[in-house]
Amino acid sequence: PIVLTSYNWESQPTEVVTTASLEELAAWNKTPAGELCAKNPSWQREDCDKLVDGRIWIGMTYDMVVHFMGKKPDSINPSNYGGYTKYQYCWTGANPSCFYDENEDNIIDAFN
Repeated sequence: PIVLTSYNWESQPTEVVTTASLEELAAWNKTPAGELCAKNPSWQREDCDKLVDGRIWIGMTYDMVVHFMGKKPDSINPSNYGGYTKYQYCWTGANPSCFYDENEDNIIDAFN
């Protein structure tokens, strides 16, 4: 097995053991998802698989949404709440059309 070290939100190292062989990993690296992850090394394998499959989810990063939509947003609407800013990122004519970052962490909290 391959042992990978990753970090959770509290920056605590955790070991993830996968049963993928080196050959399986090399084959996946040649897929569209593998190539996408190679260009975005901070993204997880599961995220790249989802993006290539055309899926969206709560927890995507802003950069993942831009990749998914194929371009930067047509409008970015910040709302200041006295101490933090909420962001609405919108694409004209798209479905879903808007994605929301509710706490300035670059992670999508909602979309519609």
